[in-house]
Amino acid sequence: MLTRGVVQKLVRKSDHNIPAFVPPVMEQELSVVVGATSEDTTNIVVPMPELKSSGGNKRNRDRWLSTKEVAATMGVSPSTVKRWADQGVLTCHRTEGAHRRFLKSDVLDLSRSKGEDPWRDVVHRGSASEIASFFRFERFKGVSWDEIRVRVKNMMVELESERSDGGIKYAEFAEVYQKCMRALILLGEQLPAPSGKRWYVLSHSTRGSRIGAQLVELALKQEGINVVYLAGESDYSELLQKSECAGVVVVADGRSGVKRFLDEVSQACQNQTLISLADVDAPGITRVDAISDIASVVG
Repeated sequence: MLTRGVVQKLVRKSDHNIPAFVPPVMEQELSVVVGATSEDTTNIVVPMPELKSSGGNKRNRDRWLSTKEVAATMGVSPSTVKRWADQGVLTCHRTEGAHRRFLKSDVLDLSRSKGEDPWRDVVHRGSASEIASFFRFERFKGVSWDEIRVRVKNMMVELESERSDGGIKYAEFAEVYQKCMRALILLGEQLPAPSGKRWYVLSHSTRGSRIGAQLVELALKQEGINVVYLAGESDYSELLQKSECAGVVVVADGRSGVKRFLDEVSQACQNQTLISLADVDAPGITRVDAISDIASVVG
């Protein structure tokens, strides 16, 4: 292991812009290579704190960031940063203790190349009404309901991964989901109430299914179709039998338990037209691949 004395001697003999003072806390991780080639330093890092030299010179041009610091800078979880490093998206160096370190300049370059993600920023920090306004503006720009569904779904999957890795708390994850649902409800409330025979929307128990169902209700309402999403209705079969129903749209995200759910709906709604937005086929149910296809079938 290199001590401060050894490092200071190496610094004086090299042209590296390394502070002469190395804090004791850095001795565990410091590894300096003088005169090494780029191949020699592939997995070696020189962690450099941004310290002013005794002569008052400006700070080092680049600063080494830890995995957690990169995660905070990019607004992602540490596991995402590690995945970027493993995939070669972000150049990673290793300390003598095998800890990951990243050059600040590399992180900034990646941030610029990715650009700011307004979706993540609005959904994370905005209120339900602000998210609703954002969705409305995306629709104005020509973004389809299916694209919104995919973006929200992927965001929830990423957040679920971050929650599992401890990057965010469950309360924060649940709040984002609730805000998205509330935003879609607000958009639906702003549309005129359609007339005609009613359609119902049912969803599987996953969050992605519920968000998809809310989007289906919103898209059909915008097409002038009388539709209601039966959110949280466990005994939907009795309700459907008592009411005059034109048909049922079933939204199921993923595959786990979906086939059984579709079979249950098919048995309960034998007298109604059934449409499914799902990855699984079921007897007696017309499967579509996109929200945009549902209106043509319903109409």
